[in-house]
Amino acid sequence: AASDNNPNNAADHPREQEPCNVVFTHTNADFDSLAAAVALSLLWKHENPSLPTHVVLPRGVHPVVQRFLAFHKHLLPLRGFKTILPEDVHAVGVVDAQDASRI
Repeated sequence: AASDNNPNNAADHPREQEPCNVVFTHTNADFDSLAAAVALSLLWKHENPSLPTHVVLPRGVHPVVQRFLAFHKHLLPLRGFKTILPEDVHAVGVVDAQDASRI
């Protein structure tokens, strides 16, 4: 199932109101896209510490990244797309994606 390949399913974070920034990367995210997304989230956190930034990995990740996240996702600002209320999003960032269809 698609949720089996997404480390950020909705069961991990119920939907609740929380103003935030969101960073997206491409589908089947690899390590460079994960690193770019986390880097942007850290820059935004430095710019405005009171506004959390969540990294959303749409439609799954590369199998090697999935194995990495199985052990380390608790160290990263990852959230599932369905756990974020659209009205709470302050800013959206997109990294490592040349085509909108891959987001």
